[in-house]
Amino acid sequence: ACKREHEELLLGEQLAAGSESTLTQQQLVGVTWTCLRHSKYAAAAEALNSLLATFDITWFNLTAQESADVDFDADVMSAVVTHLNSAAFDPAVLRQTTTQFARSKAMLWGQLAKKLWHSDEPGVTDFDVAGQTLNVQQLLVRALDCEPAWSVLWNNLAFTLPAGGRYTVSGTTYTQQELYAKALECDATYSKAWYGLAGTLPAGGSYTVSGTTYTRKELYAKALECDATYSYAWNNLAAALPTGGSCTVSGTTYT
Repeated sequence: ACKREHEELLLGEQLAAGSESTLTQQQLVGVTWTCLRHSKYAAAAEALNSLLATFDITWFNLTAQESADVDFDADVMSAVVTHLNSAAFDPAVLRQTTTQFARSKAMLWGQLAKKLWHSDEPGVTDFDVAGQTLNVQQLLVRALDCEPAWSVLWNNLAFTLPAGGRYTVSGTTYTQQELYAKALECDATYSKAWYGLAGTLPAGGSYTVSGTTYTRKELYAKALECDATYSYAWNNLAAALPTGGSCTVSGTTYT
């Protein structure tokens, strides 16, 4: 894999310098994507993008190939977001569906938020993107504007808020608990949202999700039903039980 990546970077530089391309559409997208992931090759990636235009392919294809968990250089992501939001970029010309394009843009906004949230640079609380200065929550809201049914984004927005915090999305203000509940409305199997919601409850507290009321230990149990390997949920479920207490997870009762 490393050898192939090295070859693609060299090929990208050659093509960006004007060498004739004999690559297929899929190969060209792969080379461009490899260059894009390495910030020092961003210029080569931009030049390659003009070649991709001959195939009626745009930056969308580059983002659509990867999952939401891929980690990128923040400057490269900012450049892509700026391009996707520029007046020169018209998603209507794409052959892909609007839904696919929206998911791609949401992924980029979400990745920028993730990068900012985990930044180890002291004092860094926002990014300049497409001419605007945005903090973590604002980046996540931009992602939700593109893909409002993506549970990961609702969960991450809730996670970034302080206890008792609120945030407004598309004109509606949500509490931290309501944001976790929105994540679960989008995907009831998303274990991190069950876990996060449980963490907002006081001892003896409860919360209603989609018509069913859960105690804190029941929320941790739901997280474990979705992901039995979630060690933090097992630990917190144990801590939520009174001395001598028990809880049932996926049909098995544990003390």
